[in-house]
Amino acid sequence: MTRIEPELQPFRTIECGGSFPSFLHFDTPAAKAARLTVQIERVQELLLTVRNQATARFSGLGIIISDIPCHLPITPLRPKIQLEPSLPTVDALLKVSDQTTEYHDGFHVLSSSLQLQLISQYFSPPIAAVSFPPNDRVVGGRYAAAMFGSTLTGVIATGVVSKSYGIALFVDGTEVFVAAPNIVGSPE
Repeated sequence: MTRIEPELQPFRTIECGGSFPSFLHFDTPAAKAARLTVQIERVQELLLTVRNQATARFSGLGIIISDIPCHLPITPLRPKIQLEPSLPTVDALLKVSDQTTEYHDGFHVLSSSLQLQLISQYFSPPIAAVSFPPNDRVVGGRYAAAMFGSTLTGVIATGVVSKSYGIALFVDGTEVFVAAPNIVGSPE
C-alpha cells in the first residue's frame, strides 16, 4: 500500500516589534509564579510524551519556550524550512527529530501555549553564571545551550531530550525537571 504524504507548506515567519510584550513587565510575582508552574508542568508532559514515543531513529530534541523568538540569539539552520502546519506539536517534534529529516538539528521554538513557531534553529546564548556541568552525568552542547539559554529575558523555559541522558528542563539556569532516557526505544 502506498502512503501519500501531505504537501508541505512553508513554515510561518515571526514578525517582531522593537519592544518586549507588556506582560513581561507588569506581572505580579504571585501571578507569574502560578502561570509558570502550570506551563512547566505542560512542558514536562510534552517532553515525556516525546521521549516515550520516540523511535530508534530519534536524534534528540532541544526546545525553547518563548513568545518573543525575534529577541533570541537564533538563526535558521536550513534555508527553506517547511512543516505540516496541521500536525499536533508532539507529532511535529517527533517528525523533525527523526535522523532521516534535514530538520533534526538545532532547537525548535514553541510559544507559551506550546505551539510550534520555528524549527531547526541554531541557538547560541551567552555563557551564564550557573552551576555547570552537572556532576552526575555526561552532557553535550545542546544541554549547555538549553541551560544557559533559559536565563535569557523572554525565555520561559528550555528543554532537551537525549537518548543518552534523558530529559532535562531548565528555568532561569536551573534544572527543574530530570527524567531518565527511554532505554528500550520503540521500533520504527
